[in-house]
Amino acid sequence: QHVLEYIETNFTQKITLDQAASVAHMSRFYFSSFFKSLTGMGFVNYVNTIRVNEAEQLLINSSKNIADIAFECGFNDSNYFSLVFSRYFGCSPLKYRKKYTK
Repeated sequence: QHVLEYIETNFTQKITLDQAASVAHMSRFYFSSFFKSLTGMGFVNYVNTIRVNEAEQLLINSSKNIADIAFECGFNDSNYFSLVFSRYFGCSPLKYRKKYTK
């Protein structure tokens, strides 16, 4: 639970598997396996899920540009953000914004 709170609090920053394992007081290998059994997804996938869900809200409820949203949600590269976002929502962030905002 402490690690999940850590991720939710710090998702805007770079979070590594090693950092999360340290917070859980586990080795990186044991933590990775334990985390997947607990959440049903890998560490990076979980962090990206938190990030794209926040980005979704910002796309709908703000007029910030896509790159600013990407960086605000913890992605260091707006192209990578667009790729990850498209995997989750089936379209680019720009298309998503146009679809859900009028």
